[in-house]
Amino acid sequence: MPKKDRQRKNVSAPLNTFRTFRNRVFHNESICWNLNRVEEIHKEMIVVMGWMNKDVPEWLRLTDRFETVSNNIRDRLGWK
Repeated sequence: MPKKDRQRKNVSAPLNTFRTFRNRVFHNESICWNLNRVEEIHKEMIVVMGWMNKDVPEWLRLTDRFETVSNNIRDRLGWK
């Protein structure tokens, strides 16, 4: 994370979002209530992981299937 942005609110906000999202998943709640929001959370997770190790986002691009799965959901439900 850029040094100028290293403030508690900038770090805790996305982490709280991830915690809430994780809780929804672990309690078997629907997470596709808003696919756009799920996509935003996914992007934010990659950014935060990049704060911890700058090489992680590039490594994830090689293995991450999220975009494919998200596009398949959109196609099947006619959400494009």
